[in-house]
Amino acid sequence: MTNNTETSLFEKFKETGKHGIIFGLGKTLTSAISFVLIPLYTTHLMTSSYGVLGLILVIGKILAAVFALGLCYGLLRSYYDYDDEQSRREIISTTLVLIAISCGVLFVCGILFSGYLSILLFGNNDYQIHLFITFIISIFTILNSIPFVVFRARKKSVQYAVLQIFFFIVGMSTIIYFVAIKNWGVFGVLLGYLITGIIFSFALYFCIRKEIVFKFSKLEARKIIHYGAPLVPVGLAALIVHYIDRYMLSYYYPLSMVGLYHLGYQFGMGLTLIFVVPLRLIWGPMFLSVKKHRNAKDFYSKALTYTVFVGAFLFLLSALLSKEVIQIFTNKEYWAAYTVVPLIALAYSSLSVETILNVGVTLRRKTKIMALYSLIGAMTNVILNFVLIPKYGVIGAAYATLISFIVMIVIVYFYNQRLMKIKYEWNRILKISLVTALIFAVGYRVVINDVYGSVAFKVGNILLGPLILHLLRFYSKEEIQRMKQIFEFVLVKLKIKESANGLIP
Repeated sequence: MTNNTETSLFEKFKETGKHGIIFGLGKTLTSAISFVLIPLYTTHLMTSSYGVLGLILVIGKILAAVFALGLCYGLLRSYYDYDDEQSRREIISTTLVLIAISCGVLFVCGILFSGYLSILLFGNNDYQIHLFITFIISIFTILNSIPFVVFRARKKSVQYAVLQIFFFIVGMSTIIYFVAIKNWGVFGVLLGYLITGIIFSFALYFCIRKEIVFKFSKLEARKIIHYGAPLVPVGLAALIVHYIDRYMLSYYYPLSMVGLYHLGYQFGMGLTLIFVVPLRLIWGPMFLSVKKHRNAKDFYSKALTYTVFVGAFLFLLSALLSKEVIQIFTNKEYWAAYTVVPLIALAYSSLSVETILNVGVTLRRKTKIMALYSLIGAMTNVILNFVLIPKYGVIGAAYATLISFIVMIVIVYFYNQRLMKIKYEWNRILKISLVTALIFAVGYRVVINDVYGSVAFKVGNILLGPLILHLLRFYSKEEIQRMKQIFEFVLVKLKIKESANGLIP
């Protein structure tokens, strides 16, 4: 039921940006451990051991995706069905009971099947204890996801970020100790993750102890499971989309080609994920919190426009500057990796659009369609990889990724429009798209042999984008006024700082 409350769109977007940046910082730190520790791994682990570690960690991701049962999504959705704190705490406690049951089943599976899994993957029983530890790590990964949902729902982004920094420090310290000092190899890495997960779990549940009321609602449990369970295939399909292309490249081409593609892939998705990850974390709480407001659909509509605007800017940065950045920071043998960056950057920029479009599905609890379009996207990706990789190599793999993402977005848009008709600002979005295409074409086609001169030229072109949009009358009067206010605020702050430093008499 719609009420008479009207959301201040500017304030809501301001809140979204503030919390999104902080949540994104915390989430980035979570995944940064494995990236930062690459020098440690490559120094203390043999290539074969590093391969074993990678495979075992993927198994952990699969276990966490399956046994989480999408319950966190169900919790977040049901949380906003109520305004009173008691009901919300009952939902949190109900979800915890469901998670505990699932983790109990996962623990039993670890006891029963770790040995069989070791034989299946490695041909021997040597990694049974490693895989059992991975089962336990997955249990704590699932358990620790509940407090973070509570932080997101409560918009406690600072507390979230602080805890993630704590997690990062503890994780780094324990893994370095077991690998570099104790020299325990793959076992040491997994043990470090396990100890970090246990410590982190105590800290997280201490922070949300007041949210737990030891009540269980069968009705809410059914609603949470019904909403979350169809999302399990979504996570599995995402793993296929993200990893299958490299396995198929390694089948048809030498590992050097896989290395080039992986480097280009990292550059292509790097900047866009800095935007997509925070957006996915905060968008749910933001749009659910205004779902009953009179101008909620205006908020959803403008959110897509602003998302495309930011995504286009990050796409241009990734697609145009990757060549020079790769030339500056890598050996010549890696320089060809830039060719796949524009396609991957465009694909990952589209993820932000998908996030914004999924309003109707969430509000109407139609999560089964999310599983369906994810599976369609995964199947499309696999088929295209089979068709394109043998003939076109890394470019074929990049096109397979881009096309599969586009297929999913088209399905998401039309189905969500059936559930909730939203008038998006297609005229403004078209202007962004045309300006982005123009800037990309000029920056990509014009070749300047001097690397730093090329960077300056491309950055200049990218910065022309907002000006060209202004000439095309893209901005509304309110947006221009807000930008002036922000500009004046920044100038005042700079003058105050200069005065404090004694630069202004």
